[in-house]
Amino acid sequence: MVLFLKHLVNSLNLAYIHWVDYDNVIVLQVRMKLQHCLQQWTDYNSNMAQCKKWMQSVEKTVKNLDLKSSVSKKQQQLQLVEVDFLELPCIII
Repeated sequence: MVLFLKHLVNSLNLAYIHWVDYDNVIVLQVRMKLQHCLQQWTDYNSNMAQCKKWMQSVEKTVKNLDLKSSVSKKQQQLQLVEVDFLELPCIII
């Protein structure tokens, strides 16, 4: 009976050690996933701020357009405005 109890205590100790190791692995995995999510959110906020600045710049450009009368001048103006539009810093995922 004593031998059985010693074996049972040893088995419980081993199970506890394995559980603690398993628990630590899970906690580490969850922590890594949360850190990844936090990094993604930080990147999102940064990209959003860049997009907002770009949108404000484009809006200002469009509002301040001086409409041209000739087709050639309108084409020149269009080319200048297209350059501003093509400088989109936003990262679309």
